[in-house]
Amino acid sequence: MAAKKEANREEMSIPAVFKRKEYLSKLDSIFKKTNIVALIGPRGCGKTNLIKQHINSSSKNKNKNNLLVYIDLKTASISPEKFALDFIGTIAWNFFSKNKLDLFKYQDLETIKNLELNDDCLNILNIIENELQKIKPDQNLILNSAFKFPDLFSNQIKKELIICLDNFDEFISMNNYSQITNILDLFFNSTSKSKTSKFLLASFSVWRFKHLFDKYIQNKNLNLVEMNYFSSKESEEFIIKHLNIKLDKSVINKLINYSCGIPLIINSLAVQSAKHNFSITQLKHFFISELINPDSEIYRLCQNNYEISLNNARGAALLKIILKTISQNPNLRLTEIANKIYRSGPVTKSLLERLIEVDIIQKQDSVFLFSQNIMKFWCRFVFNNIQSTIRLDNKQEPFDFDKLDEWLEE
Repeated sequence: MAAKKEANREEMSIPAVFKRKEYLSKLDSIFKKTNIVALIGPRGCGKTNLIKQHINSSSKNKNKNNLLVYIDLKTASISPEKFALDFIGTIAWNFFSKNKLDLFKYQDLETIKNLELNDDCLNILNIIENELQKIKPDQNLILNSAFKFPDLFSNQIKKELIICLDNFDEFISMNNYSQITNILDLFFNSTSKSKTSKFLLASFSVWRFKHLFDKYIQNKNLNLVEMNYFSSKESEEFIIKHLNIKLDKSVINKLINYSCGIPLIINSLAVQSAKHNFSITQLKHFFISELINPDSEIYRLCQNNYEISLNNARGAALLKIILKTISQNPNLRLTEIANKIYRSGPVTKSLLERLIEVDIIQKQDSVFLFSQNIMKFWCRFVFNNIQSTIRLDNKQEPFDFDKLDEWLEE
């Protein structure tokens, strides 16, 4: 989790207003021809920023009557039962609320059922609810039903849906569930013929998804946009026009060479070069010192890329769901946790024991708690997508700080 958290910083550390016009144009053009687009590119090339720019661009286009839905799969529940509710709930939340402190409420089945939904949407929820009440729910039916919801909801609200699924790598981990033979087949079979919903899938696993997506591209179910790091021209524009930094041309060229076009590294080297008026030699020495310093941003970026690459196939989806559940619901007993994650008592107990063994969860009397409150608060904010959006000086996106204070008192 820590490694993934750090990996996300590389996107957030770069000013989001720098526009990759070529890629924005590609997305706009392709979405006119198809309803599913995959955006792949290495970590830190700016995919998340590009997605948000595309969303902002679409929302500002007055000729489009659409609802933009952004789902970060790093913070979604990746079990078929919980994902279905998170997926449907987040879509509904984007229309009915958009208050970030309410998101987890909308991912609850009872809350969703009490919304003003038409019969078609309610029928989907009833199918899912009926399955969840069974000892062995049909996970394929649950997911297939969830993927039908966007078109039905779109018809109700008379808006086209554009659903962005960021960090799509997490989605593939649903193949680990015995009932799910191929999650991508299930997804594309359910969504490729959508009439009023479009999907943007983003992943940093370039090689993996080129191969996984190949047959869907061949079947014309999907179009692919491959994003790269900054070109030399973009790098220079980023330094001179966006960061408003003036450097000797030779220093800029060497900086671009060292950075390999990675935005975070360009930003770090350019800022420090301007601050200290580096010569080429001084720039080289600074770059080396950053590479060998464990506390530097550049070192952490390299370390995270290394660790995430090695651990990419090792997921712990249910453990993450349990942490999310405990962070948002204090003083839960074993049976209550089992009910919330739709797993049996013995399975849930085994998962909790694994968390206890790594010192993140403890059992007091008959309830399960975080060993440290600071981890509870951190998980609560992260799983509600609050961590990177709270800015005390941001007057355009106010937050209910009283509510955050309440969370700290629980």
